[in-house]
Amino acid sequence: MEVRKFILHIVAYFAVFFLFCILVVFAVGWLMGRASFELPAEVNTVVLGDSHVECAINDTILDQTVNLSMAGEAYLYSYLKAKTILKANPQVDTLWLAYDFNSLEEWKDTLTRSERYNKYKLPFHFFMLDAEDLHLFVDQFSFYSVLARTPYMRRRFIKLALRSSTTYQDLKIGGYQYLVRDRLKADVAKKDSAYLEHAVRTPHFGKAMDQVEYLDKIVALCKERNVTCILLNTPTHSVVARDADTSAYYAYWCNHLQGTTLWDHSAWELPDSCFGDATHLNHWGAERYSERLKELRSLGWPTIDREGRTAADRTKNENTLPVDITANEGRIP
Repeated sequence: MEVRKFILHIVAYFAVFFLFCILVVFAVGWLMGRASFELPAEVNTVVLGDSHVECAINDTILDQTVNLSMAGEAYLYSYLKAKTILKANPQVDTLWLAYDFNSLEEWKDTLTRSERYNKYKLPFHFFMLDAEDLHLFVDQFSFYSVLARTPYMRRRFIKLALRSSTTYQDLKIGGYQYLVRDRLKADVAKKDSAYLEHAVRTPHFGKAMDQVEYLDKIVALCKERNVTCILLNTPTHSVVARDADTSAYYAYWCNHLQGTTLWDHSAWELPDSCFGDATHLNHWGAERYSERLKELRSLGWPTIDREGRTAADRTKNENTLPVDITANEGRIP
Protein backbone atom coordinates (compact mmCIF):
# COMPACT_ATOMS: atom_id res chain seq x y z
CA MET A 1 0.00 0.00 0.00
CA GLU A 2 2.83 2.38 0.91
CA VAL A 3 4.55 1.65 -2.40
CA ARG A 4 1.36 2.47 -4.31
CA LYS A 5 0.99 5.77 -2.45
CA PHE A 6 4.63 6.63 -3.15
CA ILE A 7 4.17 5.96 -6.87
CA LEU A 8 1.02 8.09 -6.94
CA HIS A 9 2.88 10.94 -5.25
CA ILE A 10 5.69 10.72 -7.82
CA VAL A 11 3.18 10.74 -10.69
CA ALA A 12 1.34 13.68 -9.17
CA TYR A 13 4.62 15.57 -8.69
CA PHE A 14 5.61 15.11 -12.33
CA ALA A 15 2.11 16.04 -13.50
CA VAL A 16 2.23 19.29 -11.52
CA PHE A 17 5.75 20.03 -12.74
CA PHE A 18 4.74 19.32 -16.35
CA LEU A 19 1.71 21.60 -16.02
CA PHE A 20 3.88 24.30 -14.47
CA CYS A 21 6.33 24.11 -17.41
CA ILE A 22 3.47 24.43 -19.89
CA LEU A 23 2.09 27.48 -18.10
CA VAL A 24 5.51 29.14 -17.95
CA VAL A 25 6.12 28.52 -21.67
CA PHE A 26 2.70 29.99 -22.51
CA ALA A 27 3.46 32.98 -20.30
CA VAL A 28 6.77 33.57 -22.09
CA GLY A 29 5.01 33.24 -25.43
CA TRP A 30 2.44 35.80 -24.30
CA LEU A 31 5.19 38.24 -23.31
CA MET A 32 6.92 37.78 -26.67
CA GLY A 33 3.65 38.18 -28.53
CA ARG A 34 3.12 41.56 -26.88
CA ALA A 35 6.23 42.98 -28.59
CA SER A 36 5.49 45.59 -31.23
CA PHE A 37 6.24 44.61 -34.81
CA GLU A 38 5.52 48.08 -36.13
CA LEU A 39 8.25 49.25 -38.50
CA PRO A 40 9.14 52.87 -39.28
CA ALA A 41 6.46 54.41 -41.50
CA GLU A 42 8.85 54.89 -44.41
CA VAL A 43 9.80 51.20 -44.61
CA ASN A 44 8.11 49.43 -47.50
CA THR A 45 10.56 46.55 -48.10
CA VAL A 46 11.35 43.66 -45.77
CA VAL A 47 14.22 41.20 -46.31
CA LEU A 48 13.86 37.65 -44.96
CA GLY A 49 15.87 34.47 -45.30
CA ASP A 50 19.07 32.79 -44.23
CA SER A 51 22.68 33.89 -43.75
CA HIS A 52 23.19 34.72 -47.44
CA VAL A 53 20.86 37.72 -47.32
CA GLU A 54 21.60 38.30 -43.63
CA CYS A 55 25.22 39.10 -44.57
CA ALA A 56 24.53 40.70 -47.97
CA ILE A 57 21.82 43.33 -47.37
CA ASN A 58 23.04 46.25 -45.26
CA ASP A 59 19.80 48.03 -44.36
CA THR A 60 21.69 51.01 -42.95
CA ILE A 61 22.61 51.77 -46.57
CA LEU A 62 19.34 50.80 -48.26
CA ASP A 63 16.68 53.24 -47.13
CA GLN A 64 13.04 52.14 -46.84
CA THR A 65 14.31 48.62 -46.14
CA VAL A 66 14.55 46.41 -43.04
CA ASN A 67 16.60 43.22 -43.01
CA LEU A 68 15.21 40.64 -40.57
CA SER A 69 17.07 37.62 -41.95
CA MET A 70 18.74 35.11 -39.67
CA ALA A 71 21.41 32.48 -40.25
CA GLY A 72 20.00 28.98 -40.76
CA GLU A 73 16.48 30.30 -41.24
CA ALA A 74 14.03 27.80 -42.70
CA TYR A 75 11.16 29.05 -44.82
CA LEU A 76 8.91 28.12 -41.89
CA TYR A 77 10.40 30.92 -39.80
CA SER A 78 10.46 33.34 -42.73
CA TYR A 79 6.75 32.62 -43.15
CA LEU A 80 6.00 33.21 -39.47
CA LYS A 81 7.83 36.55 -39.52
CA ALA A 82 6.31 37.62 -42.84
CA LYS A 83 2.80 36.86 -41.59
CA THR A 84 3.33 38.84 -38.39
CA ILE A 85 5.15 41.78 -40.00
CA LEU A 86 2.72 42.21 -42.90
CA LYS A 87 -0.23 42.19 -40.53
CA ALA A 88 1.31 44.97 -38.42
CA ASN A 89 2.62 47.05 -41.34
CA PRO A 90 0.16 47.64 -44.19
CA GLN A 91 2.66 50.03 -45.84
CA VAL A 92 5.02 47.13 -46.65
CA ASP A 93 4.51 46.27 -50.30
CA THR A 94 7.68 44.29 -51.13
CA LEU A 95 9.32 41.19 -49.69
CA TRP A 96 12.85 40.15 -50.64
CA LEU A 97 13.22 36.46 -49.83
CA ALA A 98 16.39 34.38 -50.00
CA TYR A 99 16.21 31.80 -52.79
CA ASP A 100 19.60 30.35 -53.63
CA PHE A 101 20.88 27.22 -55.37
CA ASN A 102 20.49 25.18 -52.16
CA SER A 103 17.25 26.57 -50.72
CA LEU A 104 15.14 23.56 -51.68
CA GLU A 105 17.81 20.88 -51.59
CA GLU A 106 16.61 17.78 -49.72
CA TRP A 107 19.08 18.23 -46.84
CA LYS A 108 17.60 21.67 -46.08
CA ASP A 109 14.78 20.04 -44.13
CA THR A 110 17.29 19.59 -41.31
CA LEU A 111 16.46 23.24 -40.56
CA THR A 112 13.14 22.06 -39.14
CA ARG A 113 13.95 18.41 -38.35
CA SER A 114 17.02 18.51 -36.12
CA GLU A 115 17.71 19.30 -32.49
CA ARG A 116 20.54 21.64 -33.49
CA TYR A 117 18.26 24.01 -35.39
CA ASN A 118 15.26 23.55 -33.10
CA LYS A 119 17.43 24.73 -30.23
CA TYR A 120 18.66 27.66 -32.29
CA LYS A 121 15.29 28.79 -33.70
CA LEU A 122 12.33 27.75 -31.58
CA PRO A 123 13.10 29.96 -28.54
CA PHE A 124 12.90 33.00 -30.82
CA HIS A 125 9.90 32.05 -32.96
CA PHE A 126 7.68 29.53 -31.14
CA PHE A 127 5.15 32.16 -30.08
CA MET A 128 4.27 32.79 -33.75
CA LEU A 129 3.45 29.13 -34.48
CA ASP A 130 -0.14 28.27 -35.31
CA ALA A 131 -1.77 24.91 -34.64
CA GLU A 132 -1.37 24.01 -38.33
CA ASP A 133 2.40 24.41 -38.03
CA LEU A 134 2.78 21.91 -35.20
CA HIS A 135 2.69 18.88 -37.51
CA LEU A 136 6.37 19.53 -38.21
CA PHE A 137 7.30 19.01 -34.57
CA VAL A 138 4.76 16.67 -33.01
CA ASP A 139 7.05 13.61 -33.33
CA GLN A 140 10.28 15.43 -32.41
CA PHE A 141 11.38 15.04 -28.79
CA SER A 142 13.72 18.01 -29.19
CA PHE A 143 10.71 20.27 -29.78
CA TYR A 144 9.38 19.61 -26.27
CA SER A 145 12.78 19.69 -24.58
CA VAL A 146 13.68 22.99 -26.24
CA LEU A 147 10.37 24.56 -25.26
CA ALA A 148 10.90 23.45 -21.66
CA ARG A 149 14.26 25.26 -21.68
CA THR A 150 13.00 28.34 -23.50
CA PRO A 151 12.12 30.40 -20.38
CA TYR A 152 15.74 30.08 -19.23
CA MET A 153 17.15 30.74 -22.71
CA ARG A 154 15.04 33.90 -23.07
CA ARG A 155 15.52 35.11 -19.50
CA ARG A 156 17.03 38.45 -20.56
CA PHE A 157 14.07 39.23 -22.76
CA ILE A 158 11.68 38.22 -19.98
CA LYS A 159 13.35 40.63 -17.55
CA LEU A 160 13.12 43.41 -20.13
CA ALA A 161 9.49 42.65 -21.04
CA LEU A 162 8.45 42.70 -17.37
CA ARG A 163 9.95 46.18 -16.95
CA SER A 164 8.98 47.94 -20.17
CA SER A 165 7.37 47.64 -23.58
CA THR A 166 9.32 45.72 -26.22
CA THR A 167 9.69 45.66 -30.00
CA TYR A 168 10.71 43.17 -32.68
CA GLN A 169 14.30 44.34 -32.19
CA ASP A 170 14.24 43.14 -28.58
CA LEU A 171 13.11 39.70 -29.74
CA LYS A 172 16.41 39.20 -31.64
CA ILE A 173 14.66 37.48 -34.55
CA GLY A 174 17.05 38.70 -37.23
CA GLY A 175 18.97 41.59 -38.72
CA TYR A 176 21.90 42.52 -40.91
CA GLN A 177 25.07 40.65 -39.95
CA TYR A 178 28.30 42.66 -40.24
CA LEU A 179 30.48 39.76 -41.34
CA VAL A 180 34.20 39.94 -40.69
CA ARG A 181 35.56 36.86 -42.44
CA ASP A 182 38.31 36.04 -44.90
CA ARG A 183 37.97 32.36 -45.80
CA LEU A 184 37.35 32.53 -49.54
CA LYS A 185 40.65 30.98 -50.62
CA ALA A 186 40.35 28.05 -48.20
CA ASP A 187 36.67 27.51 -49.02
CA VAL A 188 37.25 27.50 -52.77
CA ALA A 189 40.18 25.09 -52.37
CA LYS A 190 37.97 22.75 -50.33
CA LYS A 191 35.18 22.86 -52.92
CA ASP A 192 37.64 22.33 -55.78
CA SER A 193 39.09 19.30 -54.02
CA ALA A 194 35.63 17.81 -53.47
CA TYR A 195 34.74 18.49 -57.10
CA LEU A 196 37.87 16.79 -58.44
CA GLU A 197 37.32 13.80 -56.16
CA HIS A 198 33.65 13.57 -57.20
CA ALA A 199 32.67 14.09 -53.57
CA VAL A 200 30.22 16.92 -54.19
CA ARG A 201 26.78 16.25 -52.71
CA THR A 202 24.35 15.05 -55.41
CA PRO A 203 21.80 17.84 -55.99
CA HIS A 204 18.15 17.13 -55.23
CA PHE A 205 16.59 20.54 -55.70
CA GLY A 206 12.91 20.73 -54.85
CA LYS A 207 12.99 17.65 -52.58
CA ALA A 208 12.92 19.50 -49.23
CA MET A 209 9.28 18.98 -48.32
CA ASP A 210 9.13 21.39 -45.37
CA GLN A 211 10.94 24.07 -47.34
CA VAL A 212 8.64 23.61 -50.34
CA GLU A 213 5.52 23.75 -48.15
CA TYR A 214 6.43 27.02 -46.48
CA LEU A 215 7.87 28.69 -49.57
CA ASP A 216 4.47 28.07 -51.17
CA LYS A 217 2.80 29.58 -48.10
CA ILE A 218 4.98 32.69 -48.31
CA VAL A 219 4.13 33.15 -51.99
CA ALA A 220 0.41 32.68 -51.23
CA LEU A 221 0.62 35.14 -48.33
CA CYS A 222 2.20 37.78 -50.56
CA LYS A 223 -0.53 37.31 -53.16
CA GLU A 224 -3.19 37.60 -50.46
CA ARG A 225 -1.63 40.80 -49.10
CA ASN A 226 -0.88 42.22 -52.56
CA VAL A 227 2.83 42.25 -51.73
CA THR A 228 5.49 41.87 -54.42
CA CYS A 229 7.59 38.78 -53.66
CA ILE A 230 11.13 38.98 -54.99
CA LEU A 231 13.27 35.84 -54.72
CA LEU A 232 16.87 36.90 -54.20
CA ASN A 233 20.04 34.98 -54.98
CA THR A 234 22.93 37.10 -53.70
CA PRO A 235 26.44 37.21 -55.29
CA THR A 236 28.55 34.08 -54.81
CA HIS A 237 31.83 32.70 -56.10
CA SER A 238 31.58 30.82 -59.39
CA VAL A 239 32.29 27.44 -57.75
CA VAL A 240 28.89 27.58 -56.07
CA ALA A 241 26.98 27.54 -59.36
CA ARG A 242 29.37 24.90 -60.72
CA ASP A 243 28.46 22.47 -57.93
CA ALA A 244 24.71 23.16 -58.02
CA ASP A 245 21.89 21.93 -60.26
CA THR A 246 21.16 25.35 -61.70
CA SER A 247 18.81 23.93 -64.35
CA ALA A 248 16.56 22.49 -61.64
CA TYR A 249 16.79 25.79 -59.75
CA TYR A 250 15.50 27.87 -62.66
CA ALA A 251 12.98 25.23 -63.73
CA TYR A 252 11.47 25.10 -60.25
CA TRP A 253 11.00 28.85 -60.23
CA CYS A 254 9.39 28.81 -63.68
CA ASN A 255 7.09 25.86 -62.95
CA HIS A 256 6.11 26.35 -59.32
CA LEU A 257 6.60 29.96 -58.24
CA GLN A 258 4.39 31.90 -60.59
CA GLY A 259 3.71 35.46 -59.47
CA THR A 260 7.18 35.96 -58.03
CA THR A 261 10.18 37.78 -59.46
CA LEU A 262 13.62 36.15 -59.47
CA TRP A 263 16.67 38.31 -58.92
CA ASP A 264 19.57 35.99 -59.60
CA HIS A 265 22.61 38.07 -58.70
CA SER A 266 24.86 35.06 -58.14
CA ALA A 267 27.08 35.97 -61.11
CA TRP A 268 27.55 39.62 -60.23
CA GLU A 269 31.21 40.49 -60.54
CA LEU A 270 32.78 41.46 -57.21
CA PRO A 271 36.41 41.36 -56.10
CA ASP A 272 37.53 38.40 -54.01
CA SER A 273 37.98 40.80 -51.09
CA CYS A 274 34.18 41.16 -50.95
CA PHE A 275 33.61 37.51 -50.07
CA GLY A 276 33.83 36.04 -46.58
CA ASP A 277 33.69 32.59 -48.18
CA ALA A 278 32.34 31.16 -51.42
CA THR A 279 28.68 31.74 -50.51
CA HIS A 280 28.71 34.79 -48.21
CA LEU A 281 29.59 38.42 -48.70
CA ASN A 282 31.64 39.98 -45.93
CA HIS A 283 30.92 43.51 -44.71
CA TRP A 284 32.93 45.04 -47.58
CA GLY A 285 30.90 43.04 -50.08
CA ALA A 286 27.63 43.89 -48.36
CA GLU A 287 28.47 47.58 -48.54
CA ARG A 288 29.30 47.42 -52.23
CA TYR A 289 26.30 45.22 -53.07
CA SER A 290 23.85 47.33 -51.04
CA GLU A 291 25.15 50.55 -52.58
CA ARG A 292 24.59 49.04 -56.03
CA LEU A 293 21.04 48.02 -55.14
CA LYS A 294 20.42 51.53 -53.82
CA GLU A 295 21.67 52.97 -57.10
CA LEU A 296 19.48 50.63 -59.15
CA ARG A 297 16.46 51.52 -57.03
CA SER A 298 17.10 55.23 -57.64
CA LEU A 299 17.13 54.47 -61.39
CA GLY A 300 13.76 52.70 -61.17
CA TRP A 301 15.18 49.17 -61.30
CA PRO A 302 16.45 49.13 -64.91
CA THR A 303 17.10 45.83 -66.69
CA ILE A 304 20.52 44.39 -65.88
CA ASP A 305 22.57 41.54 -67.29
CA ARG A 306 23.99 38.53 -65.46
CA GLU A 307 26.94 40.56 -64.20
CA GLY A 308 24.67 43.26 -62.76
CA ARG A 309 25.30 45.84 -65.48
CA THR A 310 22.70 48.09 -67.08
CA ALA A 311 22.71 48.95 -70.78
CA ALA A 312 24.24 52.31 -69.85
CA ASP A 313 27.01 50.53 -67.92
CA ARG A 314 27.83 48.33 -70.90
CA THR A 315 27.88 51.30 -73.27
CA LYS A 316 30.16 53.21 -70.91
CA ASN A 317 32.56 50.26 -70.68
CA GLU A 318 32.67 49.87 -74.45
CA ASN A 319 33.38 53.57 -74.93
CA THR A 320 36.32 53.43 -72.50
CA LEU A 321 38.09 50.52 -74.25
CA PRO A 322 41.17 51.18 -76.41
CA VAL A 323 40.25 51.57 -80.08
CA ASP A 324 42.08 48.35 -81.02
CA ILE A 325 40.11 46.19 -78.54
CA THR A 326 36.49 45.21 -79.09
CA ALA A 327 33.95 45.15 -76.22
CA ASN A 328 33.88 41.35 -76.09
CA GLU A 329 37.63 41.08 -76.09
CA GLY A 330 37.83 43.56 -73.25
CA ARG A 331 35.86 41.21 -71.00
CA ILE A 332 38.10 38.22 -71.55
CA PRO A 333 40.10 37.54 -68.35
